[in-house]
Amino acid sequence: MKKYLLPVLCLAVACPTLCAAGFAKNASYAGPLLGFGWHDLMLGGQYEYGVSPYVGVGAIGGFSRKSFDYYWGELSYTYVSLGFQCNYHFTQAKGLDLFAGGVLGYDIVSCSEKYYPGYDWYRGWKASGSAMFIGPIVSANFPVDKKTGIQARLGYPFYLAGGVNFKF
Repeated sequence: MKKYLLPVLCLAVACPTLCAAGFAKNASYAGPLLGFGWHDLMLGGQYEYGVSPYVGVGAIGGFSRKSFDYYWGELSYTYVSLGFQCNYHFTQAKGLDLFAGGVLGYDIVSCSEKYYPGYDWYRGWKASGSAMFIGPIVSANFPVDKKTGIQARLGYPFYLAGGVNFKF
C-alpha cells in the first residue's frame, strides 16, 4: 500500500500544472460539487459560461437531506438551494484560475418529525420555509488537462466544497 501512495500523491500534485487551459470567453464549464452547506453534507452542481475573458455567469445548486433517529421517533430535514452566479476570474496563469463572485438564489427548507408506533399520542409535525439569499464565492480551479479541472470553493450555498469541472 505504501509503495503506491507516494506515486499517486506526486501525480496528484503534478497534474494541475500540466496542460493547463485557463478560463476563456465563450467556453462553458460544468460539474458536480460535494461539500458542506447549510447544515450538513451537500451534493450539487454548477455551470458557468465565459461572457468575457475575465467574467463568467451561470447557475449553482445543492441538495442536502438528514434524518435523526430518536427512541420515540424520527426528525428529518431537506434543504434545496438554487442560484445564479457571476464570477470575476483574476488570473489566467497556467495551472491556476482564481476567482471571486456572488450568488443570488433561493433556499427551500422543510423539516418534519414523526413518532413510532406506541408513541402515537402525538402525530408529529411538519414545517417548511423558503427565502432569497445573496452570498459570496471565493474559488480556485486547478486544471488537470485542457477539458478537465478540479475546483475548491468557499462561499454560499456551499460553505466549503470541492468538485470536478468539465470544459465544453
